[in-house]
Amino acid sequence: MSQAHLRGLRKSSQMGKLQPPDTQSGTSDKLSF
Repeated sequence: MSQAHLRGLRKSSQMGKLQPPDTQSGTSDKLSF
């Protein structure tokens, strides 16, 4: 249970970390350019 839960948290955290930076970097890039 704990391992599966941790795996789910890791996957969700990774997805969340991957998605927001992309959008933020894209907006920041557009603003800088």
